[in-house]
Amino acid sequence: MKRRALYSQTMFSRVLQHFGTLVMIGIVLMVIGFSHPAQALTLHTYYGGVADGFGNGTESPNPSSGAQLFVKNNYAYDEIRDYDDFRIDRQFVDSFSFGEGNIIGATVEIRVLSQGGGASNDGISFEFFDSSGVTDSNNYWHSRFSSLGVQVGQKHTLSFDLGNLYDTGHPANNMNLLSALNTYKFLDVRVQDDTAVDYIKLDVTYDPVPEPGTMSLLGMGVLGLFWMKKRKHARRAS
Repeated sequence: MKRRALYSQTMFSRVLQHFGTLVMIGIVLMVIGFSHPAQALTLHTYYGGVADGFGNGTESPNPSSGAQLFVKNNYAYDEIRDYDDFRIDRQFVDSFSFGEGNIIGATVEIRVLSQGGGASNDGISFEFFDSSGVTDSNNYWHSRFSSLGVQVGQKHTLSFDLGNLYDTGHPANNMNLLSALNTYKFLDVRVQDDTAVDYIKLDVTYDPVPEPGTMSLLGMGVLGLFWMKKRKHARRAS
């Protein structure tokens, strides 16, 4: 009976000891949670051109070498048009490069003005050109402006979700480009060829990255609990 009572008392003290440790861990995590709230998603915005309503002169795009080579190899007029450039029979291309991090969302806003037959036979493409001027045909999206409601001679501001692209004129073109954005870390935006471009705004959302301070606090809390437990054992041994 004495052994059973002693055994029960020992088990009870161990349960209390572990319970106290769990409480201490909970307190540490609560302190970290209050002092370092959940990290917000990281949003980066990239701009091309100036949103000036096609006024105040032209601005130069920054097409990749692969995009420039594509235009040179495929079109008689191989000069890439500027922002706010109203000349016809010119391709427009601008390229955007991204930093490291997991991209979980991306949207494009673009203002265009179609001229001549631009609304019916011109369109916009989101592509990934390699250094030899070849686009990734598995990650290529295109839509004619007529499918997007663009009318000749009128300014239109269009918005696209790169994670959910659709083409009402050609449903087979519907796709998600987020995986390709994470693979390539850049995007080529192409507009053909009688349509002027005022500006492009690209919003890219990344997964949040934990702050180093948060991880340090958690590590210090765990080390503190280990030290307390070791000190308690040392006192019992003495």
